[in-house]
Amino acid sequence: MCAGCATGETGSNVVLNASGARVDGGVTSTVGGPVEYWVQYGRTTAYGSETPHETVTVEPNRSRLVFVAIDGLMRETEYHYRLCATDSQQGSGGPGCGVDRTFETESALCGKTVTTSLRLRADVSCNDEDGPALIVGADGIDINLAGHRVGVPLGTNYGVVAIENHGHSDVTIRNGRVDGMIGVEGASRNLVRDLDVTSNGVPIDIDGGGANEVRASTVSGRAGGIAVSGPDAVVANNEATAAIGDGVRVVGDRARIVRNTVPAPQFSNILTGIYLAGSNGRVVDNTVTGGWLEGGIELAAGGNDVIAENTVSDVVDTSPGGPDDRFGDGFVIGAFTAGTLLRNNVSQRNEGDGFDIRAGDARLRDNGAFDNRLLGINAAAGVSDLGGNRAHGNGNPLQCLNVVCSP
Repeated sequence: MCAGCATGETGSNVVLNASGARVDGGVTSTVGGPVEYWVQYGRTTAYGSETPHETVTVEPNRSRLVFVAIDGLMRETEYHYRLCATDSQQGSGGPGCGVDRTFETESALCGKTVTTSLRLRADVSCNDEDGPALIVGADGIDINLAGHRVGVPLGTNYGVVAIENHGHSDVTIRNGRVDGMIGVEGASRNLVRDLDVTSNGVPIDIDGGGANEVRASTVSGRAGGIAVSGPDAVVANNEATAAIGDGVRVVGDRARIVRNTVPAPQFSNILTGIYLAGSNGRVVDNTVTGGWLEGGIELAAGGNDVIAENTVSDVVDTSPGGPDDRFGDGFVIGAFTAGTLLRNNVSQRNEGDGFDIRAGDARLRDNGAFDNRLLGINAAAGVSDLGGNRAHGNGNPLQCLNVVCSP
């Protein structure tokens, strides 16, 4: 007989779920053959609990990887654990157990519906890809992340919702980091502010309702940056970018898109830095740079919108095919718009036209178009030239079409 012929080697990989954890480890035996193994666990190094015993066959002195599920754990709790093993030759020395390690279980908030105002005291890290971390369940509440992180697996496709709000109005979500999407549907007067949000989907996606606001947040997404549909939206003082979607996309009347920075995507994006479809909107004092090939700023539809004091630069096509005249305009005013005023905007070093004005009743004043590959201002017939437009260094020697531009 020998003592300690079989030994458990406590692994360090822990996968959490809503009710427990799965840990790994190794099992070794000096004699080989069937080895019984289990995990001891508890809130101290006295442990006090153990998993059901399982058996695995091993070769002599060769470690065999095993996984053990630990169920029925308390949330938001630190646990100690170690892997133990024994074989037929173990003798009176008892099982061979590995070193002590610890993990902390999921937050008690994961998957919960929040019906009162909440201030986080710690990060909320959730690993259940079947649902959001937090669900808003009442009107008028304030979810203050207090500098902490709410996180779910980002996923490999569209992305996973981290904070979900279906139909609850006057809700504020603020002050922290979110890994995953913030999804708001059919609710009004919600405020999202002072957040750092990352997602493989659209990090901040507000669909329906009205008077919703996104302010002072940093947003990076794969399928988009900030998306808001509904009237009276405010998107202000944000930094937003996306890999394959619009940086900022607003659909609705009376929108206010102001003082946002939309930096270059990592690769050329076939969509738009800032996109607006709606009437009586204001797109003011925004900065857009890089490969937003559908346009740096695009007004797709609507009437009586004002596009003012924005700067769009370096909208270039980095794809292998090289420049394409259909893409890369700084500003695009669609044919299905009416009465748009463009004033005091600057468009420079873009792959296409500085300004592509497709609606004949647009009005232009005091805009600058410099060093763009095609025209500085390419305006449809009938556009109102209010004076003060300037252009130089553009690839087309006309510099401007259907408006007068000074150097």
